[in-house]
Amino acid sequence: MNILTRLLLQRKARRQRQSRKHNTTKLNKIHKLYEPVELIAYEYAKAINRQCDKMKRIMMGAYRTKIAPLIREYATEKAYIIGMDVEKSVLTSNDSGSELERLLKRYTQLADAVIITVMVAIEALFEPKQMKRIVERFTYATNEVQRRILIGEFVEETGIIPKINDVGIIDVLDECEDDNLHFFPLTIPMEYAERVRKSLYEGLRKGTAQNVISSEINEYGAMAARRARNIARNQTWTLFAALCSFRYMALGQDMFMWWTMQDEHVRPVKSGEEGNHRILHGKVFYWDTGAKKAGAKGQNIWPGGDAHEGEGDWGCRCVPRPVFS
Repeated sequence: MNILTRLLLQRKARRQRQSRKHNTTKLNKIHKLYEPVELIAYEYAKAINRQCDKMKRIMMGAYRTKIAPLIREYATEKAYIIGMDVEKSVLTSNDSGSELERLLKRYTQLADAVIITVMVAIEALFEPKQMKRIVERFTYATNEVQRRILIGEFVEETGIIPKINDVGIIDVLDECEDDNLHFFPLTIPMEYAERVRKSLYEGLRKGTAQNVISSEINEYGAMAARRARNIARNQTWTLFAALCSFRYMALGQDMFMWWTMQDEHVRPVKSGEEGNHRILHGKVFYWDTGAKKAGAKGQNIWPGGDAHEGEGDWGCRCVPRPVFS
């Protein structure tokens, strides 16, 4: 290899390194741009999880003071009936079976009465009156962050501060608030209470140890917290994308660029998925039509999990970016 060829190869390698460094710097800059959105999602989830912790404490308190004693009483009476049948032969096998069924039914009804009372208390934690301040803080913060990001992108690309017309933006925020205020009460407390109810009934029927039932109730509380965290994150990115859609179109942008977070959490590409988010990254679409979702239905989708009609992609963190000519 002569000196000229070596120099040419070295220059090519240097340019490739510089290109990779430039792309990495640009990617890190974009990630940093959207960090406040992820922070809002985190804080929103933390606020909802505080409600979940209260919910679990109420349930555990009811279990220790009311339900656990019922389980012990049931176990004692059940043992007595079985003992009467086996040791004294006072009852026939059929008689004891019927007696045990009646006993189980009675204690199930008693436990159910406690669960219903607890349900009233934990549902109150997620009523609109309790949730309004949490939801309003979340929508306000998301709105302010999206506005700042939009201005920053336009200034960086054009050197001009855009004149944002927010007439009608209140409708976007109100719709999001209404969805959140009515969605949480229908999911978190109801799902949690139903799981606990099934665990108690199974525990009574099978004679599950009380410490096992207590552990299950704690685990269901952790599941409710994870569910709340996922909902909060999904709602944050959905609102952010909806605000982008409203403001970009208000500024006369009829197209957007689909942008993923480009990390390990982005949905992997499956065979034949033309509408996968990784594949959509960097492509330009019209706001009116959006992109086509992967799969047989091929419904139109927009970043942030918005399908406009039907269901979007749950947990989508993709964002629409402005297109500059």
